[in-house]
Amino acid sequence: MTNTGLRAGREVAQMYVGREEDVPTRPRAQLKGFTSVSLEPGASRRVVLPLGARDLSNGTRPTGGGPWPPEPTSSGWPPRPST
Repeated sequence: MTNTGLRAGREVAQMYVGREEDVPTRPRAQLKGFTSVSLEPGASRRVVLPLGARDLSNGTRPTGGGPWPPEPTSSGWPPRPST
């Protein structure tokens, strides 16, 4: 993230995860992480948002426990400004 302005500023980086095709019972994208970043003019910072297996799952854990299975077509979208 880079502040290209002339004044210090703050931005919220957001990470959404979803399916490429529509599923009637689910939103196309779900917010899975966010953080607020303050930057001085001209400053840059790399933003890392953790993403776990549960974030990519459909929210249903297998009977008997075990790892959270990812949705077959889950994908992340590139970070965008919150505008």
